[in-house]
Amino acid sequence: MDKAYKNKYTNDHLLGNIDLELKTAFCVVCGPVNVVVSGKSKTPTCSIRKQEENRKYYYPTQYGITYEEKIALLETQQGVCALCESPVGVEKSHVDHDHFTGVVREILCSSCNMGLGLFKEDVSLFKRAIAYLDKHGH
Repeated sequence: MDKAYKNKYTNDHLLGNIDLELKTAFCVVCGPVNVVVSGKSKTPTCSIRKQEENRKYYYPTQYGITYEEKIALLETQQGVCALCESPVGVEKSHVDHDHFTGVVREILCSSCNMGLGLFKEDVSLFKRAIAYLDKHGH
């Protein structure tokens, strides 16, 4: 354990028992956590706090909505993917958006989001895929 970081404040998340080799610590807010070491100061940070911080900036920057708006959108979909209608949790869900306009469409599961991306959101390609599956008895 690095003695220099025996106890370190990161906002209200006091970290103790920091092991920089294992990248673990005990956070007084979150309990046992992984440690993220980043930035110029190389200060160990509670990974859960870092996730919360990332959400705060990521969603507005990437999609123009807040994390809370993502949750609300998923709730309007009754917690299911807009395409396949399988249950999807908030953390495993993806904000689907038009890559040309940036407009948010709905919330998708990982598989459906990846499928749209792999098909380049090209409707003609999807139609050819449907014809292909029909041709082969699916």
